[in-house]
Amino acid sequence: EDRWIVSRHHRMTQRVQQLLEEYQMGEAQWELYHFLWNELCDWSIEMSKVRLRQGDTAPVSVLAYVLERTLRLLHPFMPFVTEELWQRLTASLPPEGGLPESIVMAPYPEALPQALDAQAEGEMNVVIGVVRAIRNVRAEYRIAPHQPLEALVDAGDGGTTLEEEAQAVQTLARVEPLRLLVDRSQRPPAHEAVIVVVGKATVYLPLRDTVDLEAERLRLRQEEEAAEANIHRL
Repeated sequence: EDRWIVSRHHRMTQRVQQLLEEYQMGEAQWELYHFLWNELCDWSIEMSKVRLRQGDTAPVSVLAYVLERTLRLLHPFMPFVTEELWQRLTASLPPEGGLPESIVMAPYPEALPQALDAQAEGEMNVVIGVVRAIRNVRAEYRIAPHQPLEALVDAGDGGTTLEEEAQAVQTLARVEPLRLLVDRSQRPPAHEAVIVVVGKATVYLPLRDTVDLEAERLRLRQEEEAAEANIHRL
């Protein structure tokens, strides 16, 4: 997780630098916005909470590093807010690195090629994809967020990563239990589960005890009839 968010930060920095050199200010802002919300907040911070609750404080320094640099990247677009946040953040950081008194005087961050980690990005993409897939099934079948959902995962080549990130997947997707399949004969019957493919991983979600399958079939038939009627009308 830590290698992934640091790599994503430097890849975003690289892209922002390129866009600013091309005077594409709006696109540069969009890259920053997307990184802050969709990667740092939605995933990195939420995954870090799982580790922090288990007593692992390592994510704190990584999050501080990424946030401090991202505030400097964002400063030309949001000078007053970023100055306020940067002052509060740096006041709680260890007094090292020679940071100036104001973000205005701080150097604009540059991407470090050695920080780019394609392996970590690829492995975490599978983890994030699995969580998204389970959330999408929950939404589609209208399964309440508090209702536990069993998940079986045939991880393919990514078994080690998913095993390491099992607690994060369970927490973020609200899965209980989460089982990694070591033998494909353990897969549930296809007619009793929703099957989602995420990269080289396959997720099986048995819904017999969670969803009224007959009612779901009826709902899908009604949606199909409504779609056909709309096509005929058009």
